Amino acid sequence: MAEDIEMIILNGIIKKILHLETLLTIGVTIVMGGVIYFSITNQREHIRERMTTYSQDIKSLAYAGIKHTMSLGDSPSVEKQLLDIGDELEDTEIVICDFNQRIVFATNKDRIGADVSTFTGNRATLVALRTLLETAVPPRISYFEEEKDGVNYLVTIHSIYNNEECHHCHGDSRKVLGGLLTRQSTDATYLAIATLRNHTIIASLIGIGLLITIIYFLLARLVTKPITELAAKAEELARGDLSVFAPVHSSDSIGILAGSFNSMVKSIKDKIEYANSLKEAIADPLVIVDTNLVVTFMNGSCARLTGYSKQETEGKLTCREVFKSDICLDNICDTDCPIKKCLVSGEPVEDIRIIISNKEGALIPVMASASALKDAQGNITGAVQIFRDISDVLEAERLRYIQSISEREEEQRKYLEFRAENLLAILKQASDGNLQVRAEYHDSNEVMDKIACHTNQMLGNLEKMYEKISSLSKGLEQEVAHRTVMLRERTLMLERAIRDLRELDRLKSAFLANMSHELRTPMNSIIGYTQLLLDRIDGEINEEQEKSLMKVENNAKHLLQLINDILDMSKIESGKIELDIQETDFTSMRDTISIFFQPVLDAKGLYLHFDFADDLPTVFIDKDKVKQIFVNLVGNAVKFTDHGGITIHAKPSTLGIAPGEASLFIEICVEDSGIGIKKDDMAKLFDKFTQINVSASRPYEGTGLGLSIARGLVVLHKGVIWVDSDFGKGSRFCFTLPAQKKVMEKSTESIIELAMAEKLAEYFDKPVDLFLKDPYYLGKRVKCWEYAHCGQTSCPAYGNSERRCWLICGVHCKGIEVAKYPEKTEHCKTCEIIENLVLGEFAAQKMNDLDLEGDAVDRGIKKTILVIDDNPEVIELIRKNIGEDYNVLGHYTGEGAVEKAREIKPAAITLDIMMPGKDGWEVLQELKKDPVVQDIPVIILSIVDEKKIGFSLGATEYMVKPIDKKILLHKLKNLEKLTSIKNILLVDNEPGTLHTLGRVLNEGGYKITKASNNTGAIQAIHESKPDLIVLNLMIKPDENGSNVIEYIKTDESARNIPLVLITDSDLSEEKVKELNGRIKATFNKAILAEDDLLETLKNTIKKM
Repeated sequence: MAEDIEMIILNGIIKKILHLETLLTIGVTIVMGGVIYFSITNQREHIRERMTTYSQDIKSLAYAGIKHTMSLGDSPSVEKQLLDIGDELEDTEIVICDFNQRIVFATNKDRIGADVSTFTGNRATLVALRTLLETAVPPRISYFEEEKDGVNYLVTIHSIYNNEECHHCHGDSRKVLGGLLTRQSTDATYLAIATLRNHTIIASLIGIGLLITIIYFLLARLVTKPITELAAKAEELARGDLSVFAPVHSSDSIGILAGSFNSMVKSIKDKIEYANSLKEAIADPLVIVDTNLVVTFMNGSCARLTGYSKQETEGKLTCREVFKSDICLDNICDTDCPIKKCLVSGEPVEDIRIIISNKEGALIPVMASASALKDAQGNITGAVQIFRDISDVLEAERLRYIQSISEREEEQRKYLEFRAENLLAILKQASDGNLQVRAEYHDSNEVMDKIACHTNQMLGNLEKMYEKISSLSKGLEQEVAHRTVMLRERTLMLERAIRDLRELDRLKSAFLANMSHELRTPMNSIIGYTQLLLDRIDGEINEEQEKSLMKVENNAKHLLQLINDILDMSKIESGKIELDIQETDFTSMRDTISIFFQPVLDAKGLYLHFDFADDLPTVFIDKDKVKQIFVNLVGNAVKFTDHGGITIHAKPSTLGIAPGEASLFIEICVEDSGIGIKKDDMAKLFDKFTQINVSASRPYEGTGLGLSIARGLVVLHKGVIWVDSDFGKGSRFCFTLPAQKKVMEKSTESIIELAMAEKLAEYFDKPVDLFLKDPYYLGKRVKCWEYAHCGQTSCPAYGNSERRCWLICGVHCKGIEVAKYPEKTEHCKTCEIIENLVLGEFAAQKMNDLDLEGDAVDRGIKKTILVIDDNPEVIELIRKNIGEDYNVLGHYTGEGAVEKAREIKPAAITLDIMMPGKDGWEVLQELKKDPVVQDIPVIILSIVDEKKIGFSLGATEYMVKPIDKKILLHKLKNLEKLTSIKNILLVDNEPGTLHTLGRVLNEGGYKITKASNNTGAIQAIHESKPDLIVLNLMIKPDENGSNVIEYIKTDESARNIPLVLITDSDLSEEKVKELNGRIKATFNKAILAEDDLLETLKNTIKKM
């Protein structure tokens, strides 16, 4: 209040000082200048308005009596009117344009058809005309001045509106049809005004100059200097310096003014301190910002809430940088920002919920209110904002909301239970046979009402269906009887068709068998005698003869390979190939592959690299068949590669397993740097008798069966094969082999895993329970649903993440209907699944490192080998191949073969299968039934590969012709070792193990002695002199301290007896060193199952 009184006094003093000296003089000057200015301006403006009105009259004159302003019919009238106006008014020119600014009428005919810009070059005039035509809004300026050819003109614009009576010609889409422009000369009029203006201005300037000079002199002396000093102090105060002080030099009005100024400064200081105290005393956080959102004040509560000090924020940071709220992201304030709202509108903003972040980044929900700060003139100078932390309020609201939701859910649950019980009661009555019962429901959108409605509809439909079924039952019985007769007839037709198919299959097998014998027998002789000539057994040959014989041998082997490929493919398709699955260290295949391919690699200058993972598990494979896969794949790679080489990769596969599970397969890739394969050729790459048809492959020979055979052998191992290639850069053939024995085994139980059932249910879109039951196919029960790996590139499942297709166990699907679902069948022409395949034993040999122990035997004492074969050439070949080591006697027919064996008692017998009259199978059975010769080992040498039958009938070895001399010698030497083991001592403290092992070895023709402790074992060694000891090391020493191992080490007669150890755990390093040299094999019973232990023990004795 005191400040207001002081300001009133200050205003009064200023008025008294300047009233006489300044105000009167300035007022007079202003009045005089104003009068002069408005006099001249009004006169000129009056003339312009008159000329503008005159142009409006001209427009009216141009369209006098014309109804349609832009009508084609009135054009002559308009043209005549404008010509008349042009003749009467020499300094006036008129043009009329359409909405495209094209002149259609003019007082000057030369302008018709031209653009308006040719009439006036004034940019403002053209812009105003365009705005008028586009928007129908008259220009804000009613006239425009321009100069042309040294003459000044006044241009006016008038619109020609599209009235209702014009719509029939011009439509109603535009409000303006065109414009009328008039141009009038203003030089004569303005000349008089300019003369008067000049005289008036000169006189006025002289008078005003004299008056100002007098006033300035008086003000400078009396008022200006003190007031200037006081103004400087006021500017310092305005800049915020509250320490300013105005000195008082006199007691006149200026002195009084200075004293009042000092009092005002003091009052301002007091009010500022008071306001700061109030802001600090406010308990809620408060912040003040300027119009640039820079913080100018922050109270203590706000500093504690945000974690920023006043020194960090005031005058330095914006509110966005301090609060980092959710409505002020990326330095852009949202329209919901309270401060932004009040700065824009000037109105207070209350109770806005926002989330801010403190200096540490913690989020704080607050309720914000803001108000604008204004100066004395009402201008917004900033804003003040107050916060209130509402974390507790929000938590209380959340708890109340959760409680209300819980209560509503409980009510809904009880209601649904009540409705569900009523509905279940209705359904129970219906299931008991009462189809007339109905559920109550209301006409609402509730789910239970809809369920009740649909239930009633279903019961009504069931009632109707029951009535129809009852009426149609007799007709259906007759139809069923008729269909049964038709089905019986079709069944008979199918049975006849199946018999025909079986007969065709039998004829095919017989044909292949005959062709096998007729083709391979002469090829066997050709290759054998060629090798004899090359080995110089019948005499020396010259160099040319050697080259010719090598060509004969190579081509004969090539032809034999083609025959073998065709027969192998036939066996794969018919399911007659058997696998001899054994656990194998896959790294052992490396030497076999290297030795086999090294000559051809060296000939072409190619490298062969192996990239095997360190964590490669053992595999369960038939080594013979896997070698054949590599022969086909690596052979192709060598054939189609001229530069670089081949790399074989091997690693654990992730197919069909979850992360962290043990691998089911290993993945092998044969990668070459050859010519590659085009994408168009990949789909048919594994088809039989197919070669890629590109010019780059023309020089390469082959039947197109190698990859088909490789694929079939991979599939037999439950694997998958695929190819990737970049044409011109090389190819990458990959396949998988089983790393777990269960992959190759089939469950005999009628069960299925839940995971597999879920997969099938998803694939066939059927319930899971359906696949957990025993499945049926074509009316017959099958063992279980299972998956099989197909490997065909044309199969729909090829290349997916699991690389599998779903089939029914036991169904061969090559061209046969496969049950996709028990009630639906489809043709699968690409998948080849062959069941129950067990191949005979085969061991890959290093041909240059055969163990030919026994060479030291006196060559003068040769053992006799009886060769039973109907081909004399074969007997002669065998005699020449092994004649240096054995006496070879031949027998040319199956008749009398057993008697011949009884007569000469040979060390071993080789037996051909395909013989006229009595074949090899009959001879083998008779040999094994005769007690005199049943222990003589029999090696089958045949062109047919039926190892399973041969081993089941008692054959010791099985070899497929043509026979390799070194392999035959190696097997004969092994037989010598095998026949030297007759007596076996079994030592184990478990009666069950002794009984099982003894039974199996007895069936194998061995004499068995058993001991259950160390004392009995030592006694048996001393009495029976065994050829082999099978010992369990876990037998504890007897009370007298005797131990079998110590006895074997010290007794001269037992020192050289070989040991086969059976343990319950792994041997220590000390025990291994102690027994090194005596152990032939070690088996851990804790790891091996009983069947595996027996089979492995039998194989070990055979190979010993």
